[in-house]
Amino acid sequence: MRMRRALRVMARNSDECVSISTSEGLYVVALKDIIYVDILNHDLLLPRQ
Repeated sequence: MRMRRALRVMARNSDECVSISTSEGLYVVALKDIIYVDILNHDLLLPRQ
C-alpha cells in the first residue's frame, strides 16, 4: 500500500482502534495515533516506554 493511500485510509478510520497483543499484555491504540509501523520477521516492534 502506498503512503498516500495508507494516510487516506487512516484519516477515514480515525475513530477506530487496533488491539495489539504482546507478552506484556494488550495494547489498544487509536489509528490516528499511529505514526510509524516497524515489523521484523512478521513481529510488530513497539517502542519502549
